[in-house]
Amino acid sequence: MRVLLAHNNYTVQGGAEVFFHEVARVLVARGHEVALFSAAEDGLGAPHSDLFPEAADYRHGSIAARAVRLPAMIYNTRARDAFARMIETFRPDIVHAFAIYVRLTPAILDATRKAGRPGRALLPRAGQPLLSRLARGQRRQHDRGLYP
Repeated sequence: MRVLLAHNNYTVQGGAEVFFHEVARVLVARGHEVALFSAAEDGLGAPHSDLFPEAADYRHGSIAARAVRLPAMIYNTRARDAFARMIETFRPDIVHAFAIYVRLTPAILDATRKAGRPGRALLPRAGQPLLSRLARGQRRQHDRGLYP
């Protein structure tokens, strides 16, 4: 199965990004083809990073400048269009998105829907079916000493 995973950040900044990459690793280990998608980051040489969209900068600038960028933090049309290109390029069987607020935004889900791909967005404390199957596999790997 071809799986497209989407997350705001590609570079590990904390546990959410570790989880993002671990889900990809477990799926690949189980024989699936996996592509990762995130917002653009300086100097990132990841596969498909040429398709990663710029995210609205909500941390810098005056309050007025940040206010102008607010709509893109709610619905990022650049992310939607970039994700549509990613779907067209990778042609996934399923899309799984988590931690997409503010940078990628739920706009990418519209690209998934328009492309007719089954998709799931992991919201806080939701989206358990796929992830609980993965967690069971990770637990077995932990028991075999593959990672701490």
